[in-house]
Amino acid sequence: MKQHGRNATQETLIVTEEKPASHLDSSSDSEDIVDRIAQDFLRQRRLGNAPSIDEFAEQHPQISERLKAVLPALMIIEDVRPAAPSNAAEPRSIPQQIGDYRVIRKLGQGGMGVVYEAEQVALGRRVALKVLSAGVFKDAKLRERFQLEARSAAKLHHTNIVPVFDVGHEGDTSYYAMQFIEGRGLDLVLEELIRLREEEGDSSASAISTLRGEISDHESGSTDPKRRQVFFKSVARLGADVADALSYAHDRNIVHRDVKPSNLLLDNSGVIWLADFGLAKAEDIELTATGDFVGTARYMSPERFQGKGDHRVDIYGLGMTLYEIVTGCKAFDAADRLQLVEQISSSEPRRPRTIDRHLPLDLETIILKAMDKEPRRRYSDAKALAADLRRFCDDQTIAARRPSPVERLWRWTRRNRALAAAIFLMQSRIAVL
Repeated sequence: MKQHGRNATQETLIVTEEKPASHLDSSSDSEDIVDRIAQDFLRQRRLGNAPSIDEFAEQHPQISERLKAVLPALMIIEDVRPAAPSNAAEPRSIPQQIGDYRVIRKLGQGGMGVVYEAEQVALGRRVALKVLSAGVFKDAKLRERFQLEARSAAKLHHTNIVPVFDVGHEGDTSYYAMQFIEGRGLDLVLEELIRLREEEGDSSASAISTLRGEISDHESGSTDPKRRQVFFKSVARLGADVADALSYAHDRNIVHRDVKPSNLLLDNSGVIWLADFGLAKAEDIELTATGDFVGTARYMSPERFQGKGDHRVDIYGLGMTLYEIVTGCKAFDAADRLQLVEQISSSEPRRPRTIDRHLPLDLETIILKAMDKEPRRRYSDAKALAADLRRFCDDQTIAARRPSPVERLWRWTRRNRALAAAIFLMQSRIAVL
């Protein structure tokens, strides 16, 4: 079983004085100022004395519009970042027994809980046991979210969803037991794929294809175009399986909301499993306030930064994941949170075929439609995405269409109104001259 989460990393906060307005002429200086002021806002907010966004923006009139655009998104990321576990609150040693489960070893830890490999004594079966972290158990809201996660996941019985066997608590410990998956997360598969590409050049070496038995081990590093197509179809089939699992969950009013490579497990027989419904939201239950999200910002759809989102956020996350697998690159790679938010909100990723010219045009079209910034332009549901991926695998005509040059220009203009207006004004002046 793979690691279900990673320890939160504490950020070093450095707040410096704001530069005078004259320094705003440089775009890089402007970015630095926005970042410093945004960090100051977050620092004040952590201390409990931050003003409203509008009030704070009015204190910095030169960049007020920028602040109004980015601060809500940064607040969401800040709200959902798990607090660092307290050394006093977390146990120093692995528990030997939890309920009917004998703990074997620790598999991983995230903001919400710890995952252990364990044996269910009564049935003699191995399980993955997710336990709510002691450091957050006192928070009633987090306890309720953990229980919702367990209840949501326990309702789902699908070939490609990690099943939940048991939900319970003992003393101050809440837990649930899941099937133990022998395999790797797609994040680790991606790391292997990237390493092989770097070592062997333009290679399609792929643990995905090898595990599915569609390319033998000695062929997995081949640059033969025909074998490259086998790799791309293998990825598409895995994507279709995940889309089927999402469709099953969505039909039951459950949205995963954290679809990303590390939450997709590839077992040793080549079956893909959707894991960790820790962010699952039963659409008829309002548990969290607007803006109180959990998850990895890099895979969050643009509308989630505005406190919105329905089942299509999962389609977006799967599209982002497929993009990474076929290109070996992240769609948005900014390390800085502010830059990452702006990339996701207003920038287009590189077209996959500019990264790998062997990528079939139809598969690129499917992926870009799934990860479109506008929810209404994505696939209407996960079932439609699965159907298009299978059409591609069967060499049939896909339903998705590529945007025309005019449509791409119109989209760019909508996201870059100020720049588009400046270009139009410049062209008008040139025409007059």
